[in-house]
Amino acid sequence: FSKQILSALAKGAFDRDVPYTFRDVDAIKIVYKTENYDGEEITTSGVLLLPKMEVSLPLLSFHHGELLATGKAPSESITGANDLTYAALIASTGLAVLVPDYIGYGNSSLHWHPFEHKATLSKNSFDMFLASKEYLTQQRVKTNSKLYLSGYSEGGIATLALQRHLEEHTDIEVAKTIV
Repeated sequence: FSKQILSALAKGAFDRDVPYTFRDVDAIKIVYKTENYDGEEITTSGVLLLPKMEVSLPLLSFHHGELLATGKAPSESITGANDLTYAALIASTGLAVLVPDYIGYGNSSLHWHPFEHKATLSKNSFDMFLASKEYLTQQRVKTNSKLYLSGYSEGGIATLALQRHLEEHTDIEVAKTIV
């Protein structure tokens, strides 16, 4: 995503100037293992969005709303009015943004999507977080200790499920949650 396109999209979406410096953003498809509703280990996917800047980046786990078609999964999207573009706009302001597809989309599109299923939404989002952290470490991308969570519609449920999972099963602190 080029900063020019992201800046133009932001200007078109708001009726006043947006007080951000937009940066180019790289999109990396992350493929990882997670657990389906029946306990089966499956392969799924998501997108990691990285702004092109040399600073220690905070992380945002961004959870999309309900999708009506598997082709609308973030890892299969193109620039336009969709969740991947919204997440890229956020990333271009200076955050590493993780966007899980959810089970039933992307690399797991042959599986049924368990709509609003807390256990799979939290596990899938957490596994995307772990896979992204592994990628960032391998690529020597610097991150800081800030973790933000955000989502809307079904993604709001995923966001709150992930927050609860982090609180109950890890010592990872969440800086802010917005649903």
